[in-house]
Formats: sequence, C-alpha cells, structure tokens
Amino acid sequence: MSTLEQCGELLDVAVVGAGPAGLGAGLYAARAGLRTMIFGDRYQSQLARAEIVENYPTQIEPLSGIELVERLAQHAGKFGAQFHEDEIRQIKREGNRFHLFTAGGACFPAFTVILAMGTRRQQLGVPGEQELYGRGVAYCTICDGPLFRGLPVAVIGRGEESAAAALRMSGIASHVEFILLAGTTLDDALREQVRAAGNVTIVQGASVEEIVGDESGAAGVRVIVDGNSRLIPVRGVFLEVGVLPASALAADLGVELDQDQFIRVGRNQETNVPGVFAAGDITGHRARQTVISAGEGAAAAVSAVDYIKSNGLGGERKSLRLIQWGTMQKPPACEEPAPSAPPAPAPAPNALLDYVREEPAYREAYAAYVPDEETLQQVKALRPRALVKIAAASWCPDCRRNIPKLARISEQLAGWEFRLVELGTPEAQELGVRAIPTIAVFDPDSGEELGRIVEEPRAGSLEKDLLEIARGEDEDVHFVEA
Repeated sequence: MSTLEQCGELLDVAVVGAGPAGLGAGLYAARAGLRTMIFGDRYQSQLARAEIVENYPTQIEPLSGIELVERLAQHAGKFGAQFHEDEIRQIKREGNRFHLFTAGGACFPAFTVILAMGTRRQQLGVPGEQELYGRGVAYCTICDGPLFRGLPVAVIGRGEESAAAALRMSGIASHVEFILLAGTTLDDALREQVRAAGNVTIVQGASVEEIVGDESGAAGVRVIVDGNSRLIPVRGVFLEVGVLPASALAADLGVELDQDQFIRVGRNQETNVPGVFAAGDITGHRARQTVISAGEGAAAAVSAVDYIKSNGLGGERKSLRLIQWGTMQKPPACEEPAPSAPPAPAPAPNALLDYVREEPAYREAYAAYVPDEETLQQVKALRPRALVKIAAASWCPDCRRNIPKLARISEQLAGWEFRLVELGTPEAQELGVRAIPTIAVFDPDSGEELGRIVEEPRAGSLEKDLLEIARGEDEDVHFVEA
C-alpha cells in the first residue's frame, strides 16, 4: 500500500510522538487551521514518568508528569488536533507527500511530518533482565517503586537520574544498593545528598554480571567490583542506565543523524529532508526539559505552516490563522464531550467500574474508548464466567492507559467479576504483584489462575490478550508464593 487512494484522510501535519514536543507541535499546527494528527501514546513519554514537575512556566503549583502531559493533550485537542495511539512503523515519501504506516496497518498521507519520538530507556543487557522483567526488574521507580515498600532494592545506573531514583527509593525501600556503573561519576553535592538518606549504600565502579531470581522473582544482583565478584541480595532491581534516541524511523526516511543518532536540525527545526521537521529530545539538546521540548515543537509547527504556505500545498489557504498570541475576541468555548451514559448494572460484581467512574484521572479515556466487541464475543463464548483481580493505581502511566479500557471491556463481559486488589496488602503479595497494572484472570470455581496481563498487553490489545487467556494459550501464567 503506497498510493494516496489506499490511505486515509490527507493531513497537513503528521506529528510522530505524543510527548511534550509532539503535543506542543500539534497545538500550534491545529490552532493555525491545519489538519493535524498526533501519533503515539502520551503515556509512553518520558514526561509521563516524571513524579513531580515544578518548573513548567505558569504552572506555579507542582503537578505530576502524567497530569501535565494530559493537560498538553487537552490543549491540543481543544484546537482540533486529532490523536491516533498507534505507533508509526514506516514513513515513505512520494512527490510532495509523505505516507505514514502504523503498527496496525493503517496508512495516513500528509504534506509535512514533525518527528518528536523522543528517547527510549536503554536496557542493561545482562542475563536475567528480560526473564525477570515485571517480576522484580523494572525501569520506573515512580510507577513500580511503591510495590517494594519495606523491601531491599538495587538501583543500577549512571548520572543524575539514577541518583534521583535511588533517593526516591530511599523513602520506600528498607535499604537501597545504589550501583554506579563503571566510568560513572557523581558531583560531590549529589553524592552527599544520597549518603544523607541514611539507608543507601553506594557501590562505585561496578560491572553487573547478572540479575538472579528465585520462585518469587528477582533475588539479587551479581556484580564485579575491583575484580571481585559478589552477590547483593535484593527483591527489586531498578534500571536507570540512560536513554537512546528513537531515530530509526528518521534514518529510514533519509533524515541526517549525528554521531549519537540524534536528528540534526537547523535553527527552525528543519531537517535535511524538505517537509520534515524534528523537535524535542530526539534532537539531542543538552537539557531534556519539558519546556524546551514543547518550545521546539511549537517552532517546528510554525515552520510546517510556512512550508505549506510557501509551497502552495493543500489548495486554498486563506483560512490559516496567525500563529502569534490569540485573537482580540474571546475564542469559542471548547465543546466538552457529552458524558457517556452510565452502563447497565452488570450481573456479576464489578468494582472496577465504580473505581473508574469515581477517579477523575480515568474518566476521559473511559468515555472515549470503544472496545473490540467481535473479539469479546469470542471471549464470552469460550469462557462465560471468570474472576479478574486487578492491582492498579492512578499515578501509574500504564494504569492510566489500560484501566479505563478494561472498565469499558468489563461492560461487555457480564458474567465476569472484576475485583480490585489494594497495593501493599497480603492479597497483593499473594497475587505476586511486582508491576502495575497486574490483571490476573481466574476460574471462579476452581480458583486456578488462567493467565495475567502485566503492564501492557502482549498481543496488541487487552481484548486479544483476554482471548488468548480464554483459549488457554497464555504463556505467561506464573504463581508467586507469598
């Protein structure tokens, strides 16, 4: 599929990435009157993983990164930016148009592209890392740190972010082994701050051999220090070893990268490919700050507007609005989405619906999600009844993404009981919760666990994962003893 006729609606601006750079670009492009779509999952952005943001202009009171990214998305949506959660897998250029292909197989043509994919967390690449992921190995102290309250943990990494993670865990864990990788240095002030926590041991100049585990999950980290190998017993291992630019998509398009694989841009965020602009962490600026990324996104959108105007793309453009400031009159009020009608009471108990309706963080996503009814019909036919235990929290980005969807899905599974498990309780320990959300499905009669979904669906959607579980095809069933 490569022609315009085989693709969807023609866009003026396709923004790839839904972090602060992408949302800033989407806001400015949509406000200028351009047909704009933002591709990607805002909850996967680095901003969504930030515990507290205190330095975003006009935001005097601190707020969480999740709240800020949601406000940026609402602002862009107010001016007409559209959103598509699927990841862009390929971009092809044909004449003066680009064709963007999503992971789900959809195609979107666009006159301009703004690349704002940001960075992704770097893996350590040692034995045990992948095998124990979700069972004690994690990459986000904000999301999963509270699950290890009162337990010994290790934070492995380099630089200020790893020190911040160690300090964060010092207030949660019984003890923190802060393993600084070889070649890493900390400035004296930061080192003293870590030591002042009282329950943090700094292991300097270490090489990690492996992460070891037992039937309960992660059990320790084997390191080499000064030529000697030793095992550090812990129950949680948090990896903060840096980030890598998500620039493979740009390279395939012919966009020039620097030696560190960040995108090279000019003073107006333009790349070497006409019609392609880039913004945010993907450009490799020194300070990875939300305000800088959002500003670069705005600059990229202004350049996209100029490009479309100067090249006469999209036909008549007299309706394009001015970028600067606002209008002299009050802008039209944003139409709030009509509240969804309350669902009919489910025959089986459904604490999940009550939880989602009462939690403001979930309401918008709950109202917007449309379940895959065809797949859920197959689930019901295979398994009319089931018990689902859910461990989640509204401060977790993966929960903000998936729990509202699960609540919508639960309305289609009338014979299924959905029960919440409170974090930090014996029930959560018995369930073996080491990452959230954890969605465990049981046979209601025998009590046998049929399968579980941890953090993200493996088959591409919650509906497909539930279908695999209903078919007995779930390969990730594991039991964790209390």
